[in-house]
Amino acid sequence: MIRLNDVFDAYLDANIVLALAAAVWLLTRTALRATPLRGAYAPQLRLAYALLAAMTLVPLCQAALDLARASGLLDKNAVLHLSDIAVAQFLEGRIAMSPVAFEEMLGWRAAFTQAVVAPTGWAGLAIAAFLIIGSAAALTCSLRSLIRVRGLIKRSYLWRRIGAVELRLTDEIHVPFSTRGLWRHHVVLPSEMLARESDLRIAVTHELQHIRQGDLGWALGIEALRGLFFWNPAYHFWRREIERLRELACDQQVLASGRFGVKAYCDCLIRVCRNSLRDNRRGQIGVPVVSLVPMRAGRAGCRASTVLRGRVLSMLHARPLARTGRITSGAIIGVTVLTLLALAAIAQRSGDWSHDRLMLSTIVNLERLAQHNAPVAPVW
Repeated sequence: MIRLNDVFDAYLDANIVLALAAAVWLLTRTALRATPLRGAYAPQLRLAYALLAAMTLVPLCQAALDLARASGLLDKNAVLHLSDIAVAQFLEGRIAMSPVAFEEMLGWRAAFTQAVVAPTGWAGLAIAAFLIIGSAAALTCSLRSLIRVRGLIKRSYLWRRIGAVELRLTDEIHVPFSTRGLWRHHVVLPSEMLARESDLRIAVTHELQHIRQGDLGWALGIEALRGLFFWNPAYHFWRREIERLRELACDQQVLASGRFGVKAYCDCLIRVCRNSLRDNRRGQIGVPVVSLVPMRAGRAGCRASTVLRGRVLSMLHARPLARTGRITSGAIIGVTVLTLLALAAIAQRSGDWSHDRLMLSTIVNLERLAQHNAPVAPVW
């Protein structure tokens, strides 16, 4: 029988893995700046997707490590936990804390889980209410956007069909976007764009490139996780990072085809961005779509304008891409496998009582015994 404590522990594990993967990506992105891949955004996007996919395999990798240790294929001390490392450092005198305080620090997770799962104080109740209300609000926003997009597609006019891709026209938007259903992909274009053939061709090519890159499925998947990780800064970091790389990679691939000039492409983006200002906040669509330029208002719109400025500068200062097919594939596979093993080893919780933990427990008991037997100063 699955207990609520186990479910919340798994939820905490997922948030920790998400944060650790974000840290790994930051280090990887910094290292890529010194390689030929610094300006190759398509391989960087594939690597980011691979790291996100690796996070979903962490529980399976943890189970495999536990099974290997239980069957004797792997030594029990071959994979250290973070808590085991911290205990070893404490016993060697490198962490200046009292034993009781250090043990309480190690047990914060169990105490936090109990406070949220079975709240008795106001803090636990507040955290539980925040998670429940926040998740409900995030899911409501996502579902509302999904319903709005589905309604817009139904009201649009089917212009052309290319295999499983439908090109549709509508008067309700000013920014082209693409999305997908279970079986079909949809590219929705403003009807006013028919009057400017060059912009229409750029918009269609751009959105079709997103479909080829598999960006629509990833956008929907990331949005589906919003209700679970709405409070986690690592989730919002990943969301912004994927959006940035997705657009840079798409721009780079479209221009590499040689069908459009940089000036015409940038002019099209600026015109569409200017037209997007005509949409009021109520009529804007945020997710789950991939648009030619961002369609967001407020603070999100400020970040979106920064992304657009970065896209234009990237195209204006673009360098010829180096041919790094095999090197890129090898780097992506290597970094992904190493990250998966590292996250599985770090995120797992300590099971058996090791020698160091027994020593720590003895020291804690001795300190508590000394405090209990300490003479009480008389009160005059």
